[in-house]
Amino acid sequence: MLFKDVKIGYPIYFLDKEGARYYQGKAVSVAVPRYDNSQAKAFGAQPTGLVVDITIEADGATKTYTIPETATITYAGHLVLSTDKDGILREVEALKAASEEALSQVERHKQAVTNCNQLMEELNPAFAEKRAQDKRIEGIENEVKSLGAVLRDFINEFKK
Repeated sequence: MLFKDVKIGYPIYFLDKEGARYYQGKAVSVAVPRYDNSQAKAFGAQPTGLVVDITIEADGATKTYTIPETATITYAGHLVLSTDKDGILREVEALKAASEEALSQVERHKQAVTNCNQLMEELNPAFAEKRAQDKRIEGIENEVKSLGAVLRDFINEFKK
């Protein structure tokens, strides 16, 4: 169904891409389609198409969206709005594929960081010295922690 065909009370489906969260709202007000003059004024051009203003109650809030009248799916920041669940399903599939792609590249990026650190040590003696110092400090901290544990165990044994 096109957004221009939405009537009051019709369901509108939402996908919050940031939280990967789906919810449903309903149209509470639907205006008559009009020409979108906002971009035309900004660029000195003729209006490009008809839009419809739809006020939707969803997730405890009421908000008005200006949507191309011939669309079945639209975007508002990180939100996806659709007149049917199939549009949301396609967006969920795309979001999942993008996330799987990002996860598949984690190891490659970890290796790149390791390689870059080694190259920086080779190319910049000051960086190499700082990294060596950080490793020494980390070793000392670990030794102090283990000595503290041994000392606690000794004191606990002594108290018995």
